[in-house]
Amino acid sequence: RYADYQYIFNQVIAGKIPVQPEIEVHITHYLMLHTLNELHFEEAQALLEACYKRLETYLAADRDLQASLLEESTMLFARWCEYVEEQGEKQQARTLREHTVTLYRQSKELLSIHEQCSPLKSSLLRKRLGRSLNGLGFQLYRAGQYEEALQAMQDSINLKERGYVQFGGLAAAYGDKSQTLAGLGRFQEALLFDEKALAEVQHLAQAGHALSQEEVWIYYVNRGQLYLRLGQVDEAEHLLQEALPHIHPRRRMYRMFAKDALDEIERWRQSVTSAQHQLDWRWVERYRELDAFDAYWWWAQAGPFSDEEKRRWDQLYTPGLDEVTKEQLGALIAQSRQREIMAAVHEGRQPRLWYPALDIDEVRRRIAGMLQLDAQISQQEPNAIVRRLYHEAIEEEINFIRMIEATYSGDSESFRKLNQLVDPAPTPEEMEHAFSRLRRILLQGLLNPGKVELTQRVITLLCEQLHLSLDLSYDEQEAQQIRHTGPVSPAHPQRTITPQAAKRFFETILCESGYTQWQVIIDPKASGPRVDSALRHLYLPDDQIAIERIRHYLAHELAGHVARSIAGERSLLGLLGIGTKGYLPTEEGFAYLQERQAMAVYGQTFDDTGTWLGTLATGLASGVVTPPQTFLPLFTFFESLHLLFRLLERLDSDVQTAQQKARTTALSRCLRTYRGVPDLERAGVCFCKDAVYLRGFRLIERLAAQDETILDRLAVGKVAVEYLPEMQELGLAPPAQPLRKLAYDPNLESYILAFEVGEEHSHRHA
Repeated sequence: RYADYQYIFNQVIAGKIPVQPEIEVHITHYLMLHTLNELHFEEAQALLEACYKRLETYLAADRDLQASLLEESTMLFARWCEYVEEQGEKQQARTLREHTVTLYRQSKELLSIHEQCSPLKSSLLRKRLGRSLNGLGFQLYRAGQYEEALQAMQDSINLKERGYVQFGGLAAAYGDKSQTLAGLGRFQEALLFDEKALAEVQHLAQAGHALSQEEVWIYYVNRGQLYLRLGQVDEAEHLLQEALPHIHPRRRMYRMFAKDALDEIERWRQSVTSAQHQLDWRWVERYRELDAFDAYWWWAQAGPFSDEEKRRWDQLYTPGLDEVTKEQLGALIAQSRQREIMAAVHEGRQPRLWYPALDIDEVRRRIAGMLQLDAQISQQEPNAIVRRLYHEAIEEEINFIRMIEATYSGDSESFRKLNQLVDPAPTPEEMEHAFSRLRRILLQGLLNPGKVELTQRVITLLCEQLHLSLDLSYDEQEAQQIRHTGPVSPAHPQRTITPQAAKRFFETILCESGYTQWQVIIDPKASGPRVDSALRHLYLPDDQIAIERIRHYLAHELAGHVARSIAGERSLLGLLGIGTKGYLPTEEGFAYLQERQAMAVYGQTFDDTGTWLGTLATGLASGVVTPPQTFLPLFTFFESLHLLFRLLERLDSDVQTAQQKARTTALSRCLRTYRGVPDLERAGVCFCKDAVYLRGFRLIERLAAQDETILDRLAVGKVAVEYLPEMQELGLAPPAQPLRKLAYDPNLESYILAFEVGEEHSHRHA
């Protein structure tokens, strides 16, 4: 056929066969097709340029002719662009694609001109416009301009669905829209349009349309690419391998797409040891390594060292400490800190604290590593959702590590600004909630004859030191309610176990639940349990632990934090094992709500004190609704408040013990609130992380009231509630939750106590 067209073309050029300009363009089109199929792009370009020159005198007055030649130009440069990209010449491909987009825009403008014409001509123009819009959308999609591409494709579909379509054109529009939606991370919509595209082309193929019978394979490639982006590797590989031998040479671009996708699957298989595919397999372990640091060790507050302490520190300290040495150094830190704070309280001054364990070289290495990783992900990650989740998580983590850097450099203002980005200070509304809880404690004290003097002392501190006046008026009904409210904590002595027994218990249930990579570590610096997902560590305080607290740790720390972390590690998106941006309020709200539900099973009252005390402390330190407080006045206030609380709750056997524990608790609260702060003399600078407990609890409590499935949906991993739509787009489903089931077990107490005798359990008692 090419030879026939070449013969006719030669006769036209020689003037032996007179033809209309549109016929000459038609002949040139078939000659160009042959040269393009042979990959002779310069020859095709020469044919087109010669045609332009011969028809130059007709162009100004003939819009149809202009549009026809533009269509030939877009065909040429689109094919050329894809070939150059296939050869690895990315810069040249980018230039050619930009030129192709320009030509498609010109074609769109030309065909969009509305004027009076016959119904037949109007229909033909709309068909051509629909085809041109589809081509423009596809090139914009290939250039990564997804939003504009989607609009062009939708405009094309609108025309084609109204009947302005060439045979088979609707399938192409659906298929290209599916791929563009996938580029935007709208995978569920992409699946719908992929189904429509394949159904359309298969219908035409079954009806005997020869071109559709050839084209069906490129829709297999489209589906294979889509499945790969959703982590369905086996299905994707099967489709791609089936399609590859059948792709027509003129569709070599799709052969490139198929090969690239299969190469990606092969690189994944060669790069990882697990058979489980994760969407972020390229990045997750690098990010985990960069994120696996103990910030609270770097932020361990010490007082001025004595000569002997300094000598001992210099003797023991090296980067990359083992846990035994870290515990020894931690004891030095705690000893010097306690001495300095007691001296500061006695002398009425701010304590002089510093951070001897802060390894600034390691801090800056991690910042540089994260910046480099973020740049690579933004350039190389093909999944839009994965790309965005990592960028936002890394951005937040860099801000957090820069806070540690600000601690080292003594830059209080940078510390404050960065903290506001990572964990904003409480809002006035959140402070009002905390004040309402504080008011109730004060009313309990005022209505308890033996606690009035201590309560008045707390009120005086509020008024004179914090410049805060609460409305403590009440009516008889409220007074009766408060008088009949018993202590949240049980009045009888609580059974306790040693931290070593607690460690054995938690190690056993983690192992039995299949969480063998996690370690339980006793931390003498810790005042409570703590989970580090990146390190896969559960930290326990080095104190006797009440059985009741073990229950809480199981429901909150393990069934909440650890289970979400492990679910995330094993999910399609490994980042969920470490944490998305802003996951912490959701994480704490999830854990507190689980704890409340577990306590309800045992008929116990949930104590929400832990949710609002951190908000109160950070709000007072930040100066949200009161003058900002520094360390010493905040410590003085909380020491009195905790003493009042402990006496009202009857937590201790005598006042002296209550005083000692109130001081310890207040000190722990203030050390948390001012953790990392470079200069304790400066008011208004604190570490606001403890505001997330109330913020998260109220958030998840509100959402759970609206949607009872929210806890199950959040169990997919360490994900902020804002990202649940992205989890749905990726098709992530929550896993089984054995630790939650254990938290509700009525025989749990006897099982815990069995570990106190030193038995190492490998299997749970029946």
